[in-house]
Amino acid sequence: MKYLENYWKKLCNTNDEDLPDVHGLGLGVSPDAHRLAFLGLFYVAVMEAKKIQARPLGRPEKDPLLSKDAIRAFALWRMRNGFPARLNGKISNREMIRLYRIVEESMDLPTEERLFPAGNLESSVSRGKGILNISDDWQSVVCEKIDADLPQTTGD
Repeated sequence: MKYLENYWKKLCNTNDEDLPDVHGLGLGVSPDAHRLAFLGLFYVAVMEAKKIQARPLGRPEKDPLLSKDAIRAFALWRMRNGFPARLNGKISNREMIRLYRIVEESMDLPTEERLFPAGNLESSVSRGKGILNISDDWQSVVCEKIDADLPQTTGD
């Protein structure tokens, strides 16, 4: 970009005869009109180059609410909200994962379709709880909003 900026300054200080031809201008165009047309074309080219340069490289980032961590935490939050009120209190991530695995096993889900396959996924749930602002006692305004919108998106 620095090269283009230096070239722009150089162009602004050149004689009208040294400017390259601009396609579409008539033969009798004044030197000032020729200069303005060329500088306008150059300016547009510089802006396009800056726009291309400003685009981030690589794959676009995935929405954090759609990450596996957030989906796991939301599933546990939804399951926790289905518990009776007398069970209010802190339930650890490990205990919630254990209970969810029991449900998955009772449904005979294939391993690739399970949210909690074998392994330690407590850190994944903790990251998801951070994304969804789920407190230690499984309260979350974000999850409540998602849950309220869920029937509108799934048709239930």
